[in-house]
Amino acid sequence: MIIKKIIPKSIRQDEIIGIVAPASPFNTEEFYTGVEIIKSLGFKANIPEDIFFKKKYLAGEDADRAGIINRMFADKKIKAIMSAKGGFGSMRLLPYIDYKIAKKNPKFFIGFSDISVLISAYYAFADIMTVHGPTVSSLASQDAETIESFYNTVTLKADTNFKIQNGVIIKRGKSKGAIAGGNLATLCHLAGTAYQPDFKDCILFLEDTAEKPYKIDRMLTQMKLAGYFKQISGLLLGSFDNCGDIQDIYQIFADIFKKERFPILAGFKAGHDKTNLSFLIGRKAYLNADDKSLFFENI
Repeated sequence: MIIKKIIPKSIRQDEIIGIVAPASPFNTEEFYTGVEIIKSLGFKANIPEDIFFKKKYLAGEDADRAGIINRMFADKKIKAIMSAKGGFGSMRLLPYIDYKIAKKNPKFFIGFSDISVLISAYYAFADIMTVHGPTVSSLASQDAETIESFYNTVTLKADTNFKIQNGVIIKRGKSKGAIAGGNLATLCHLAGTAYQPDFKDCILFLEDTAEKPYKIDRMLTQMKLAGYFKQISGLLLGSFDNCGDIQDIYQIFADIFKKERFPILAGFKAGHDKTNLSFLIGRKAYLNADDKSLFFENI
């Protein structure tokens, strides 16, 4: 049975974005710069005191970090939820998340990098379309294109047609499917767990940062052996910032997927680079590697 995913309501001017810290502690200067950017777009920010807690490389205890998110979903005044930072630790929250509350109160959950496990989990277990987009802290160092894309995505005004001008064709072809995925290393570590994503018929988006080519090779190989790629319809690659020679990275993808029939297009401006375009996880898309384009269906 195909379960129809819920599209949360768009965020309007003067509505509240709740800010959570599912992963690592964050730099407060970057954080508040990001908060000011959010306010400049016409939104309000709800900032719980608990998100400033620290436990070594985590922003507090697991149950506490998850509890804040659950409360944000239950709070009718909160219209969207945005992560303060990525880093490490989101995976530890998966058993503590109340997916029933989220499904009863659908709202956009926004983030990338380590937050990929949560945007994937809410999509899979609460049937909510989520947003692969910036964190509050990352807004401080990203460009105007990133901010505009974030605003247009959460207000459901985003352009549906992307011409990937600097795209690199790794494997030609066309495909369609719901777009899914996120950070390669984070998703790889879900292999073999109850939370391993099902990417059947999806256009799978992958990006990463600071991972050496041999590690990217190893992660892709593990995911392939775990069945991640068996029934995907296409691969869309974002930025691989600080991962070595980008041509080496593309060759790894070409080698690992040389026997596959789905198209692979690289160079989409999303991930850890200066530009991090936002998009809805679960939105139906059409990928044309031949002319380096990505087209989203209207919702």
